[in-house]
Amino acid sequence: MEADLDLRLVSLNTENLEEMTEFYNRVLGREPDLVEEDRLIEYRFEGVLLGLYRPSADGMGREIEHGDNCVPAFRTDDIESELERISEFAEIVYEKEAGVHHWFVFQDPDGNRVEVYQNT
Repeated sequence: MEADLDLRLVSLNTENLEEMTEFYNRVLGREPDLVEEDRLIEYRFEGVLLGLYRPSADGMGREIEHGDNCVPAFRTDDIESELERISEFAEIVYEKEAGVHHWFVFQDPDGNRVEVYQNT
C-alpha cells in the first residue's frame, strides 16, 4: 500500500519559547507568521511550517528531552553570506562540502542542530 502522507509541519518542542523565538527571528530575518501566546510560534514557508511548541502549555506532563532531536534544513542560494551572517550570533558546529552540496550546521538555544545548505 502506498502512503498518503504530505509533510506540512516541523515542530521543535521547547520550554524556552521566548529565547527560541528571538533566535529563529534572527536566523530567518523575520517575525513569526503566527503567535499563540506562550504556547506556539509558526513560521510559514512554501508548503511547510516551522513550529516552536511549548508542550507544558497544553498540560503535557511527560518528560520531554529538548534539543538535538530534529535537524531542520534551510536551502540558500548564497551559502557564504549565510555562513557569515549566522556565525555572528550562533556557533557553527561544522561546515562541509561533498558531492553537489555545501552546508553548515549550527545550534539553537535548546541544542537542536540546524542546517543551511546550497546545491553547488
